Amino acid sequence: MLGRLGRLGRRLEAAGMNRKAASAVAAAAVTLALLALALRNVRLAELWTVLAGARWRWIPVMLAIGAVDLFIRAVRWRILLSRSGAETRLPDLYRLVTIGLAVNNVLFMRLGEVARAFLAAREFSLPMATALASVAVERALDVAALLTLFACASSGVPELVPAPVRRFALLGLAGAVGALVALAAAEGPLEPGG
Repeated sequence: MLGRLGRLGRRLEAAGMNRKAASAVAAAAVTLALLALALRNVRLAELWTVLAGARWRWIPVMLAIGAVDLFIRAVRWRILLSRSGAETRLPDLYRLVTIGLAVNNVLFMRLGEVARAFLAAREFSLPMATALASVAVERALDVAALLTLFACASSGVPELVPAPVRRFALLGLAGAVGALVALAAAEGPLEPGG
């Protein structure tokens, strides 16, 4: 299938379409093919019934929340990359965060994070280790934030969450915070001349 898409892209370029437009057409073709594959066993009458009962007014709110989430992730990543001395622009980081999350939805083992680091290293002329480290620190911050929220919420309703699960979450939180503190403490000695 990917070979066919590559041939389609080359044909579109040969027909006079620029690379960006050819890429958009190929992406639309992939989207339509995957949509057809996803809907092949779906009863359309039942799908329309479910869609008719949906609360469509919440879609703009959810899209806005998603956009703000991506913006905050891009700002956080820019702060993490600021120590590298690389010239980063917020729109570029926003785009790379979005690409990473999209790849995570398609591939296994969160390979979108690796793809995001690779693209950032290439686009901002960063060492790959620096880009990967910034993504790893960002993921550790996410884990610490989620475990903090879980610990706070579960302590408010102890009958819903067993005590061993709460203790395990607190242990994970301590580990994540400890790793972040160790990384911050190691920054000075690891710098040139440190």
